[in-house]
Amino acid sequence: MNFWKENPIKENKFGNFTKIWKIIGMLEKESKAIKLEKILANFSKKDLTKSLIYASLSFAFDWEKRVGLSLWREINPKSERDKAYFILKKEARTLHFTHIADLISKESFLGKNPTAATVHNELILDSRFVLVGRGIYALAAWGFKGGTVEEVIKDILIHHPQGLQRDAIIEEVLKAKFVARNTVMMNLLVKKQFAKDKSGKYKLVK
Repeated sequence: MNFWKENPIKENKFGNFTKIWKIIGMLEKESKAIKLEKILANFSKKDLTKSLIYASLSFAFDWEKRVGLSLWREINPKSERDKAYFILKKEARTLHFTHIADLISKESFLGKNPTAATVHNELILDSRFVLVGRGIYALAAWGFKGGTVEEVIKDILIHHPQGLQRDAIIEEVLKAKFVARNTVMMNLLVKKQFAKDKSGKYKLVK
């Protein structure tokens, strides 16, 4: 295996470095990890190219075996925040911070595994993460919003000055927050900044 990985590099150093730079350029253009097969399709000597990718420190693989640049923290996490981001991207679902910490410990990341408390503190300080429930976090890139349910409703109604029916507001809030429907309804009933008109639509009180 070592011969297969290392010997081709010794045969034509200039040509191999050229290939590596071409792959780096492809990844920088995509700005995201891409499938190995897609990279290999651009080269005639596929086995050699594959060996270069595996041998070079310039590249790393994500959880779906896609190729990325090793300096990308999304691919090669360094800090606790990066590791948490990696986990949420991999799982593609909202998670409690204790579950995130547990999943981090099961990955082969460098360094010590963070405690659940450390993970929670790091998530709070990073705008990439949004608290959507009690201890439950999502990625801001998924469209979730921070703040209270009241603040989310207010933002929704600002963008719908004509008003919205209760169920429409609830559905919009649930896209942004991991809360119960009753919580949204209670906010609409109790908070004085929301008022229902004769048509049943809620609007912001001016």
